[in-house]
Amino acid sequence: MPVARTLESATAALDFEIPLESGDPRFVDFADVRGGGSVQRLKERLRRLSPEQWLHAVFASHRGAGKSTELKRLAHELGDRYFSIYFEASVEMDAVDFEMEDLLLVIARVVEQQMRDRETPLPKAELDKVEQWFADVIFNDEYGKSYLADIKG
Repeated sequence: MPVARTLESATAALDFEIPLESGDPRFVDFADVRGGGSVQRLKERLRRLSPEQWLHAVFASHRGAGKSTELKRLAHELGDRYFSIYFEASVEMDAVDFEMEDLLLVIARVVEQQMRDRETPLPKAELDKVEQWFADVIFNDEYGKSYLADIKG
């Protein structure tokens, strides 16, 4: 990658829409100046979890702050213990006009598909539970029903 020598070439090299992959030479660790250590603490917590335990965590910040880049680095560092699923909601659905139900349906579809793609499909009993939950709680329009058809594959 050529070194940027002007403001225009530096700006052209930066694309806030595309997170950096783990090991990208353009990555600069700003943890110390932005409140430090949240990714490291999350990594340590994940390493201490037993297989039966769950962890709920949220990374929130403005667009282009590096959340996805940090999570991709974390996924790479914990790849020996966890299988990470990454997808861009704005690619899978309309980022301007969506309901929470849409996001939940996309997550269910993507998780099921990626697990099947890696030849570790989710157990049918678990998929049936998800399907029943959506039927009981979410489905109230044709949009949701079409996603259910995708999930059932």
